[in-house]
Amino acid sequence: MVLRSPYRRFYQQLLQWLHHLTVQNPDKHVVVLLPELVHRRWYQIFVSYRMRRLKRELLIKGGPHISVMSTPWYPDLRPSETEARWWTRRLHRAEVGATRRHSTS
Repeated sequence: MVLRSPYRRFYQQLLQWLHHLTVQNPDKHVVVLLPELVHRRWYQIFVSYRMRRLKRELLIKGGPHISVMSTPWYPDLRPSETEARWWTRRLHRAEVGATRRHSTS
């Protein structure tokens, strides 16, 4: 099922849909699985506010038939080809710059 919503504003639509599910099936329990990104750097925790907000909304407004389950998500820790090429070019430029500085002094 696809829930249409404005850009990054899906909390209300998701809560309404979950409420609709629990009303249709009062004898069933709904579990929402939320993958939580395991961050590479300490300062990256500040960008995961959307997931914390979603979890808070589900826990507060979800009702007694909705549970939230978090699971760690480990992204691929290897750099992508684009990142690898970028770092290679950057290191090459730094080496060329260092060589030029030493040869002119």
